[in-house]
Amino acid sequence: MKTIPLFSPGTGSGAPARHGQLIAFGVLTGLGGAVAVAAFAYGIWIDEGRVGAGMLPLVVGLILLATCGGLFVSALRRTLAGKVPAPGGTGPGTDARGRSQGERVRNLRIVFALTLAMVVALPHIGVLLAFGAYITAVSTLVEKRPWYSSLAIAAAAVAAVHIVFGVLLGVPLPGWTLTPVIGGSS
Repeated sequence: MKTIPLFSPGTGSGAPARHGQLIAFGVLTGLGGAVAVAAFAYGIWIDEGRVGAGMLPLVVGLILLATCGGLFVSALRRTLAGKVPAPGGTGPGTDARGRSQGERVRNLRIVFALTLAMVVALPHIGVLLAFGAYITAVSTLVEKRPWYSSLAIAAAAVAAVHIVFGVLLGVPLPGWTLTPVIGGSS
């Protein structure tokens, strides 16, 4: 019987990362399935066809199960075929996108600072405006997207949050909402 290694031997950091990805995707797939199953204990629907407390865990669990399950299968197929992707950078310590260790640390600090700024701004400008500004800043400063693309992404995310939570689920969102702009009652 032929033994198939989980990662190809060699020098460099690519081999253990593949094994780590398989473990991470496998654990997250199992977690997504467990969350989706446990959601039924909270009730998916309640009286009069309203959404119950278990709907959000069910949806999140199914999304996690589907995305991480797909990533697990894809990574497993590449690993079994011996196709370990080469890192995108040229030097040691670069990741698949060509970022150095210093750039990754800088990006992490930016995200933490922006998250703190969003939390501080929440009571003053509201959830949707703070969330939109946060998404715009992260997309522009960390992901290096053009400002117009960042604004479009943020507008779509804010509209989705408002529609799902503010309109469909009726969750009161602190601060300014989009109700005066797109209509509806609050």
